Amino acid sequence: DNTVPDFSVVPDAGFPLYRGNKGCIRFSCKKVLKNVIINAGNGSSVIGDATVELPYSEKTFSEILKSSGEKISALKEGDKIIIKALGIPKHSATPEGGLSALAVISDILKNIKTPEFDADIFNEFYKMSNFYYGEYFKIEHENSDFGKLTCVLTKVETDESGNALASFNIRYGTGISDNDILLKIEKKLKEEGFEMGEVTYRSIPHALS
Repeated sequence: DNTVPDFSVVPDAGFPLYRGNKGCIRFSCKKVLKNVIINAGNGSSVIGDATVELPYSEKTFSEILKSSGEKISALKEGDKIIIKALGIPKHSATPEGGLSALAVISDILKNIKTPEFDADIFNEFYKMSNFYYGEYFKIEHENSDFGKLTCVLTKVETDESGNALASFNIRYGTGISDNDILLKIEKKLKEEGFEMGEVTYRSIPHALS
């Protein structure tokens, strides 16, 4: 029988079938770094691996070595300290159980007081990457259909001008607008000295009743 059906369902996931989809916002922001190079994440998940390069000093190196272990290591390479960390990558839509490698590094560097680099930015990266439900931007939201809004820092890299470029992926349900989310994000970024970058993708949530 070659009759075309009036209606068909083609799921892109396993059962049970979805009857809706979260909205999505992908955006970036940037801030000038001082003597720091970061390469972390791939832009699609909780950051699974990260490398941070800092100017060498015996005091800083000693402080970092105290915290090295299974998930983090540091070595001296010329006049630089190279720090590497491994996390637990989880998809940005379902970050539960994830561990950001950048959060692992930032947890150490945010407490180091030195004029050689700006430790304050690692305090911000720690808060950005250690919480997954919009707490940093004060955009927490939850409803019965979609559960919690998720907001994941998925990538940070240093560009040729010395800016740290940070990329985020947000998934959100009905009951909150993308405009409200972005207004709160822009407000928080301005307060912390970050420049809002490009919003590369926006889609609104939908659900069948």
